[in-house]
Amino acid sequence: MEAFCIAIIEDQSSYRQQLHDKIRGWAAAYHVETNICEFVNGEVFFRLPIHYHIIFIDIELDKGINGVEIAKKLRKNGYQGEIIFTTSHREYILEGYDVHAYQYLLKPIDQTKLLRALENIYSRYSADFYTIFNRGNVIRLKYRNILYITSSNHNVDIHLNGVDKTYSPKIKFNTIVKSFPKNFKQCHRTILVNMDYVSHISKTELSLLDGTVLPISATYLSNIQQAMIQALSE
Repeated sequence: MEAFCIAIIEDQSSYRQQLHDKIRGWAAAYHVETNICEFVNGEVFFRLPIHYHIIFIDIELDKGINGVEIAKKLRKNGYQGEIIFTTSHREYILEGYDVHAYQYLLKPIDQTKLLRALENIYSRYSADFYTIFNRGNVIRLKYRNILYITSSNHNVDIHLNGVDKTYSPKIKFNTIVKSFPKNFKQCHRTILVNMDYVSHISKTELSLLDGTVLPISATYLSNIQQAMIQALSE
């Protein structure tokens, strides 16, 4: 899985730092590559077109629109990730019903509740899915539905089984190679293939069950042959 991206929108530096430290501690304990971005208000947040798996939003922001309005704007713009509100007052807990908030955390934030939320959300995104961002939407692709991935001119294309459409996330090919499950093997400098769909291999190419033919370079031939033999013996 690519880096787990989290945003914190909080105008009080002490709460912002506490939340950042708690998240960073969780990420270190579970070896989760995490990017955390901090914002003091919605105006600053919406300047940067970055997408996040989780956005922590303080409901009571002093400047600009409040946290609920930020969440409404996010949903209107097509954001499908998780929103977690933070607040010092219980009376605000019903405010986010219309924006499908994942959870409310009362300040000071309870460590156990925060960690449980992080673990639950991360496990949903990381288990059997590869998560990408596409035009503001969070899209989860099942690994078993991915045929192969190609790289060309610094662009990555994900090809799915039985689907003509390809997805092109903004991510380095080497990052995908390192993070994908072990049944995905490189057959070429620019191609990562799901070995579960390979039906035949030769010294120069391999065929997939849907008829797709992909080249095999000499550098990766031995690894592909070993993976094919292992798959046949299981």
